[in-house]
Amino acid sequence: MSRKKKSGRRQLAQERRAALARIRAERGWARHKPAARQVNSSELAEDMLHLFPELTRDGQPSAGATQRLLELLMDSDKLAREPEFEAIFLDPMQCLNALEGGLKKRGLDQEQLEQLPEEESEEIYADVRVDVAAELLTDQLRQDILDALDSLRLRLKGAGDRNQAARVATMQSFLGSDVTSEIWPVIGLVQAILERSLAAAFALLDASERALQSIGEDRHASWETILPKLTQYVDGLGDTAGQLLPDIPGLSAYLQKSTDATWEQGDQAVFRGELYLELYTLSELETAARELVSVITGLTPQELAAGTRPSGPIDNPDPEVPVARMDEYVTQLMTPERFEQLCQHLTALLADVQLADKWRGYLMLLTQQMAEPGARQTEHSFLVHALFGELHHESKREGRQQGSPQARHARRQRHASADA
Repeated sequence: MSRKKKSGRRQLAQERRAALARIRAERGWARHKPAARQVNSSELAEDMLHLFPELTRDGQPSAGATQRLLELLMDSDKLAREPEFEAIFLDPMQCLNALEGGLKKRGLDQEQLEQLPEEESEEIYADVRVDVAAELLTDQLRQDILDALDSLRLRLKGAGDRNQAARVATMQSFLGSDVTSEIWPVIGLVQAILERSLAAAFALLDASERALQSIGEDRHASWETILPKLTQYVDGLGDTAGQLLPDIPGLSAYLQKSTDATWEQGDQAVFRGELYLELYTLSELETAARELVSVITGLTPQELAAGTRPSGPIDNPDPEVPVARMDEYVTQLMTPERFEQLCQHLTALLADVQLADKWRGYLMLLTQQMAEPGARQTEHSFLVHALFGELHHESKREGRQQGSPQARHARRQRHASADA
């Protein structure tokens, strides 16, 4: 999927100014305050004086400097090439999906857009880019940009480049204040990050297509088929596996950062019982629950099954004791055969249309990790924490009496083969 080349930096700047003017006229200046910044405002004002000697006392440009400020914002695309911004991307695939969605809202696809007269095509594309950036700019991403501006300003100032430091300080001060959120999507810096992110999306798609061709599959194949072959293919590449990624500065660092965040969010969701992957069967969870009650009450599972009740008050055990008991339980439960069954279950989940898209990336990472040699031992701690998460999920389900008896019976039937 390709698009026409742009007509040059000047035309891009004109597009951005036109987009800004349209937004100001059509949408107004909605107030927005980004995340709080621990930046010395007087230091920023001092740095800005080199560029704006007519600053007002509060450190903001006077009315006469507003036009220069807007031009500085619109023409800031070169900053995206500075090392401080190298690993800042909008999510590449979300960018591509949002771009296609923006064109679809206008009754167009990429091929139809390219068939339009160049001036009309450029105008529509610029308008869609603004909408895409507005849709995908999160508070965290704005904060990352502000942090990068701060680091860049300090580096330029330390190198004695007062003029460039003043330009960066001006952007940092303006974007970090209580300004309109509508201006963020149209500034040159953000649009350059968007263009880089779209380029990364197309390059990643090409790389994935090449990888699939290498294993003799296409993107329409099921994950149950693709994942084992793809894992084996990447493992076979050894140290050269990194060459699969497109050569885009900062992309590898961005992907690693995104992967770390995906792991963190997914693990926490599993441990809290928010992401319920059914790693354990109902009978396994019921056995684990009885073991925990035994630890808390001091009664054996057999006594509990017989209806015996504690003879006195229950003391809260040391938190490490329940964890140690569940550690023993998982060790006994996860035989090589049971662990293989769990891995097959994870692979099947990838094809589950009911799984929320936000967790599919995490599930893919988890499935690959569980397929690593020795994972039954290395992922033991994860499985123990996941057991607590699934117990918590089930206790909430029971407490709220969610699900009909028929639904619970259906779940038991699904797990019957695993229990056997």
